[in-house]
Amino acid sequence: MGRFARRSQFSGATGADRRAVEKALVQTDTLHLASRLITALSGGELQRVFLARALAQETPVLLLDEASSHLDLDHRLEFTELLIRLNRAEGTTVIQVSHDLDQAAEISRRILLLDDNGTVTALGVPPEVYTPAHLRRAFRVEVMVDTNPHTGTPRTYPLRRDNA
Repeated sequence: MGRFARRSQFSGATGADRRAVEKALVQTDTLHLASRLITALSGGELQRVFLARALAQETPVLLLDEASSHLDLDHRLEFTELLIRLNRAEGTTVIQVSHDLDQAAEISRRILLLDDNGTVTALGVPPEVYTPAHLRRAFRVEVMVDTNPHTGTPRTYPLRRDNA
């Protein structure tokens, strides 16, 4: 399906199509799933197959919506490393919608923070965007922001609301 837009209406898969699909399956660690029905895949496997489908298109821009949801830790890390590699080594522009603020800070050069009405709260590099004031405005909760000691990127902690 990822090569559909690259083919004419009546043509079959070409060698270039097969190579692009295989490359995408290898990149997303889903080659072993190629013969399985999509209805037999787990949520995480399905997410990785959807990413493979997008990569098989070989487009200069990837638009992703919650693409790392349902992924366990190892596949989430592989996914993150793949997006970074695609962007930095291959020049692919990656635009990702995500509620995983810490992952977004890890891999993003710029963050656009929206509130629940779609109003822009902040735009910039992660340390400029991830401030308690911006996050409070966007999510209506108090948030503590500190620095990941391993990567130097901001990480966020919503603070418990006082029930009293």
